[in-house]
Amino acid sequence: RAVEAEAMAAALAERAPLLVVAGGVDVATARELALKIEEGSCLPAVHRDLEMLLHGHLAATDETTGLVLVLTDRRGLGERIGRARDALEAARRIGIRAAAILTEEASARLPASLTPAGRISLAEPDGLARAAASLLAAAIPIQLLAERLARARGRNPDLIRRDEEP
Repeated sequence: RAVEAEAMAAALAERAPLLVVAGGVDVATARELALKIEEGSCLPAVHRDLEMLLHGHLAATDETTGLVLVLTDRRGLGERIGRARDALEAARRIGIRAAAILTEEASARLPASLTPAGRISLAEPDGLARAAASLLAAAIPIQLLAERLARARGRNPDLIRRDEEP
């Protein structure tokens, strides 16, 4: 996963803002990723609900924008895959570079061409409730991506700009 996270970071490091898109239980993960990106790499990032993204938010984007889709929640996966495909196709038409953190099943159902900035495909933990499995599966990949983005931008993610003069 570290190799994939590094490649994603390289592809997204100069994109701003970064949209972190998710629905269902993944919203908590997406919000955390957006926060980690902003504090570690000083790159503007915002969470957008997958269910709402196509209702106007893309009008404020262009080819300088990046997008990270988080799709690990198995509940309602068929509907969420459809929305994710629509969002990623719209992003591609605009010129947005998209990446994804998703389950192996979701990865198999979304063409790789929709995530030119890369993807991390996750096995789902066995024996856990669906919500817990989603949250746990994505915890390390979001940490890796946030850390690799900071490094790609020449920042120490632990300092949160405390090393800079005001």
